[in-house]
Amino acid sequence: MRVISLSILMLVISICSFGQNQKRKCASHELHLKKMKNDVAYVQNRQAIESATQNYKAQNDYRSGNILTIPVVVHVIHNGEAVGNGQNISDAQIKSQIDVINQDYRLLNTNALPNNHAFYSVTADCEIEFCLVNKDPNGNASTGITRHNMGKAAWTVDNFDTQVKPSTAWDRTKYLNIWVTTFEGNDASTLGYATMPGTNDATDGVVIAANNFGLSGNAPFNLGRTATHEIGHYLDLAHIWGDADCGDDLVADTEPQKAESAGCPTFPSNPNNGCSGANGEMFMNYLDYSDDNCMAMFTKGQKDRMRAALTGSRASLLTANVCANATSLNTLSEKGITIYPNPAENIVNINASSNTRYIEVHVYDVNGKEVLTKKDMATNENTILLNVSALNNGFYIVSIISDSGIVSQPLTVIK
Repeated sequence: MRVISLSILMLVISICSFGQNQKRKCASHELHLKKMKNDVAYVQNRQAIESATQNYKAQNDYRSGNILTIPVVVHVIHNGEAVGNGQNISDAQIKSQIDVINQDYRLLNTNALPNNHAFYSVTADCEIEFCLVNKDPNGNASTGITRHNMGKAAWTVDNFDTQVKPSTAWDRTKYLNIWVTTFEGNDASTLGYATMPGTNDATDGVVIAANNFGLSGNAPFNLGRTATHEIGHYLDLAHIWGDADCGDDLVADTEPQKAESAGCPTFPSNPNNGCSGANGEMFMNYLDYSDDNCMAMFTKGQKDRMRAALTGSRASLLTANVCANATSLNTLSEKGITIYPNPAENIVNINASSNTRYIEVHVYDVNGKEVLTKKDMATNENTILLNVSALNNGFYIVSIISDSGIVSQPLTVIK
């Protein structure tokens, strides 16, 4: 079991960036130390939160529970561009990001570890979902998306926190505020950053660079995993290497490692490195620095920490009542896709509107194991026949990746 150490505890803000070599890079540990040094209230908050987290874990280690839904508002900060241009990203790009985080936090991602992988036994469906809200702080109808022309093309992190957040943030106790923007100066290569629980002011939330938000932007960070990573920090997770050589991330089932990963390593990566065993480092963890297409998992211990936050320091998000009648896992019909019959016996028809092109279809069982897949499925008829006759009776999730984003739909097989 790892030793808890507040001196290397966690970050206040995780600022993730890539340089010319396309490598993720964070100033999180330095910013954390600065906050710990200068903000007494934050230090006290972090100590209380960590104590509550350990109490929660003592009673709830690795247990399944009810689905916890986090209400999200996305604030698009731009410089007067038309919607869909530059940093004033489209609604479709925003919704694709909501789809991605729902996939990742429910272990419905298409690159989830196979059941014969050495780390498969600790992978977790975090049972956390996200919805774009349908009510603003005044109770008025909302799409969950706001747009603000701030008359500036880009921002430093400091200026964004002091000039943008206070004038655009919604009630932090009821909403996960996510801002989308462009960075400049020394922060020009920033991917995103987030605040930890205990940051009880208008800066609380997540900020992501527009060209790394959702299924769009610059490879290798164009699959929406920057938001998955940053929301992990928002829900009380540290980087898995603990921001130190063989450091402590306060999670027992993440493999200790020498430092952050980069690119997409080959498994096993850096085995017997002095702090991990023959399986090497967990570079596919969302809280490492691997490329988007290499990130694939949270662990059960990370799930515990995040759910502890949502039943403690961030519990007010769950009672905000701003997601009424909203669906967390976006429905296929939202993107012009239908599945029928459902329940099904042998053949499932997947039908799309004329402007939708299918790319991949994946079917998962209740344990998150992929049991059926089809790929590269462009069709002139816009209908795909999926044969489920080999599947056992039961409940499944159908995940479809198309050129309009990723969506998931429950499917019941009855014979």
